[in-house]
Amino acid sequence: MTLQIRHLRLAVLMRSVSSLSRAASELGITQPTASRLLDEIERNIGVAVIERSARGSKLTPTGEAFVAHALQTLASFDALVDPDRWQQRELTLAYAWGGLESTLTDAVRRWHQNLPHGRCRLRQHDDPRRSLESGAVDLALIRGAVDSPMLSSCTLYVENRVVVLPVDSPLISLSSIERSQLQDLEAVVNVDSGTTGELWVGDPPQPQVTEVHGVDEWIVAIASHQQRFGVTPESTMSYYAHPRIVARPSNDLPDIPVCLAWRREDRRTMVQDFIALAKECA
Repeated sequence: MTLQIRHLRLAVLMRSVSSLSRAASELGITQPTASRLLDEIERNIGVAVIERSARGSKLTPTGEAFVAHALQTLASFDALVDPDRWQQRELTLAYAWGGLESTLTDAVRRWHQNLPHGRCRLRQHDDPRRSLESGAVDLALIRGAVDSPMLSSCTLYVENRVVVLPVDSPLISLSSIERSQLQDLEAVVNVDSGTTGELWVGDPPQPQVTEVHGVDEWIVAIASHQQRFGVTPESTMSYYAHPRIVARPSNDLPDIPVCLAWRREDRRTMVQDFIALAKECA
């Protein structure tokens, strides 16, 4: 008798239950059938995988090793027969603004080269986290820590923050900026995304804050006033340029993680495959 997938599923189930009758019930088979399947496993591999006693049944050390390999086989089999792997479907990924960098764009390029996954569409959203939580997209690129209980995430890379100044700023002659040098200026914060006012909690004292909506409004607000500044991930300024602003590195502003996030309960093959691909490209 050649071992089949049902043999493996029974062996794996025996790791978490101590009763053969309970295992049989969860698999929708009779106890005699479950007992026969276990006997067939042991005859095929030549050693005992189950130790039976008055207190129930448990895996032997050899059985534990067998189950570890069975889990790998079942994962490969389940992925093989998952319709998401073979049907042409669109994967949607939300981001807030430019500066995606090569990590994500390389992942998308490789994804499209590896059909039949289906297409991956990048969509700009004001709030990628909320779009992901609502189910409007499958994945989201989020700058900063992902603290939502609905989401899981991995850090793809870390970006330096820069200080963005108008060309006539009193700090323009400095080659790098410390946070304490900003406290007498006015911080422009894009409330839709980007660096928030929380960066200024604690010492030194928080500067005056002007809130705007969107990157374009953020850039214009900084450029239009000598006493203003903004803080943003370094890559932002490679996508947005304005003749009246410049970016300066910072000595003590914390770096910002760039995270790929997905809904915690989403175990679809295409989502998990893209996560693995993005990690490879990071």
